[in-house]
Amino acid sequence: MYRKIRVIVLIVIIYFIAILAKNLYEYRVKTIDEAIGFNLDNVYKVEILRNEQPKITEDKEKLKN
Repeated sequence: MYRKIRVIVLIVIIYFIAILAKNLYEYRVKTIDEAIGFNLDNVYKVEILRNEQPKITEDKEKLKN
């Protein structure tokens, strides 16, 4: 009986450690590509704000370079 309880407790502890590790991985500091799932096929316009001046481009060739 004691052995069964010990195994169940060990499984529960391992389960919670796995959930914690997954959450720590998901909420780590990410690159911009990872954060927004960057895919140039879905991008139609890019706006860059520099010194309070927006620069907008919708040219597909400029987006890929």
